[in-house]
Amino acid sequence: MSYAYGITNSGLVIGAGIDPSNAAVNVGLIYDTVSGSMTSLGALPGLNGAIAFGVSDSGYVVGASMFNQGSGLPFIWSASGGMTAIPLPDGTTAGSARDVNDSGWAVGVASNAYAIPFLYADGTTYSIDTLLTNGAGWDLVTNTSSSALGIANDGSIIGTAIHDGAVHAYKMTLVTAVPEPGTWALLASGLGLLALRRRRPTQH
Repeated sequence: MSYAYGITNSGLVIGAGIDPSNAAVNVGLIYDTVSGSMTSLGALPGLNGAIAFGVSDSGYVVGASMFNQGSGLPFIWSASGGMTAIPLPDGTTAGSARDVNDSGWAVGVASNAYAIPFLYADGTTYSIDTLLTNGAGWDLVTNTSSSALGIANDGSIIGTAIHDGAVHAYKMTLVTAVPEPGTWALLASGLGLLALRRRRPTQH
């Protein structure tokens, strides 16, 4: 393993190495610090490499799969299901998943001409801007700086966005009693946006 990007409470380390037979290929890896075993995550169909960026204590791993270190596509991996592609938001062509919680909800960034932060939950991908209703002064979709980089088990999301023309950090907090897509009501504050929604967000 050449790069480590995350670790669980049980000592699973995720990251990437370089294929010793082909220096153009990234190899997504999980290293078990207890047993000393190393697991290769593989790649999405038609691609040959991967980088793991996030891991949950429940064993989900997320990252990007690519061909010869080119543009990536986001994935989620589990020991039981292997590597699965995370659908991109509409209008985007590449991306990476950066973090995942114990429920398998993942966040990341997709791209076209701009950076588009996304949430993946229960098989559906949402552009994060569609979860917000009153983020006045904030821009998450027409710049190259926006991101979603972390998600907690309570559904809180952190990242960056543009506010009044400058880059700022944000925190979005799920304010429904039970965090389920379809009952999303998000509050992004201080670092971020103020927003409430009590209906299913626009699906992408």
